[in-house]
Amino acid sequence: MAELKDKYETLLVRRERSRLHVTLNRPEVKNALNPTLIGELKQVFGALRDRRDIKVVILRGAGGTFCAGADLKVMDNRVEPDGDGPMGPTRLRLSKPV
Repeated sequence: MAELKDKYETLLVRRERSRLHVTLNRPEVKNALNPTLIGELKQVFGALRDRRDIKVVILRGAGGTFCAGADLKVMDNRVEPDGDGPMGPTRLRLSKPV
C-alpha cells in the first residue's frame, strides 16, 4: 500500500478519519503551481489510488486563495497531448472525490 509522506515542501497534509485534507501551501504567490507543487500533488494522489481507508480528499489553498494557476515565472509552457496536464493532476483519473 502506498504511503503518504509526513512532510511536503509545498503541501500541508492532514488526515481526519476517512478524509484527507490537502492544502496548497505557497500563499506568497497565491498558491501558484510550480514543478515542486505539481510533483507533490501527483505523489499524494498516486498514493491514494489504492487506499480504501481514505474516502475523500478536501483540497484547498493557504492564505485565502485557492490557486492562481500556473506560476508563469517558472513553468515550461509546453503541453503534451497524451501526457500530464500542464498543471499536474488536471488530467489524472482520480479514484476519490476531490
